[in-house]
Amino acid sequence: YGALELTISGTASIVGHVTMHPGEPMRQTRETIRNLRSLVEHARIAPRRSDQGPPALLKVYLRDPNRVREIDTLLRAWTSGSSQIMDLHGTICRRDLEIEIEAHDSVAAHHDGDLHPDVQADRREARP
Repeated sequence: YGALELTISGTASIVGHVTMHPGEPMRQTRETIRNLRSLVEHARIAPRRSDQGPPALLKVYLRDPNRVREIDTLLRAWTSGSSQIMDLHGTICRRDLEIEIEAHDSVAAHHDGDLHPDVQADRREARP
């Protein structure tokens, strides 16, 4: 099936509908990393890169630009330097969030069995 684009938009330190760790950007970053890992795992598609690591590009939206160094240090430790990280200062969707991350990657599905069942169903319906 070739390459697919994986885009994870606006991932943050939210569990269910609850903001986790208000006012604690480092703990929010760790929670966001857990959420990103879960989403990538749930997608059930293998990254093209052999390391099967984090997405190739992370767009990091920070409420307080003075926190960029410590947040970058944490993200670089998680990615082992394999991801490009873009730090952006901007408005975050909730007042109690300090950070939000978008992730982008090219991924390859080896065969239909590697795809989430919903994606498999969509592909079957799209075939002529």
